[in-house]
Amino acid sequence: RKGQKVVSVIAATDRPTLLGWIGEEVELTQAIPLPFVAEREGVTAIYPPNRAVAAIFAALGTAVECETREEYDLLAVGSALMATYLGILDRTTAWFAEKGLDRDKARAYIAPLFASLAQRAVRDEGTPLQELAREFSTKGGLNEQVLADFDRGGGHRALTDALERVLLRVRGDDR
Repeated sequence: RKGQKVVSVIAATDRPTLLGWIGEEVELTQAIPLPFVAEREGVTAIYPPNRAVAAIFAALGTAVECETREEYDLLAVGSALMATYLGILDRTTAWFAEKGLDRDKARAYIAPLFASLAQRAVRDEGTPLQELAREFSTKGGLNEQVLADFDRGGGHRALTDALERVLLRVRGDDR
């Protein structure tokens, strides 16, 4: 009905389509609650900014209010990295297992390592991520070597290309 507040959590459905389904007269806020909100650890992107909706999702973790549709679409693209992140963990633990380390022991090490890095990035939100990467990379050290090999091997390009393709899809231009 006219003036009704509606929160859509339907992923990858554009605003005009949603408004076509429910009516142009509603006050529509779109949200991308990630699975972690069930544990009150999630981050949720919302658009347009809405204090009441942000408060709901802040109680379930954190809320990021997007000023523009472009910001919201970019954060939707970011949420598409979950499987890749877990895939890196999986590939790493599989590699450890191939080298003779028990897979459970490998996971017991690598998953908390990644979690700690993520928490550091959250805690030090004012520090550029590139600076944090340098902080964790001794000059001539192993971390510097892996990052350089990743880049030389096309890792950064592959990631950027994948993000670009997802952005096209989010914007409805996935030809």
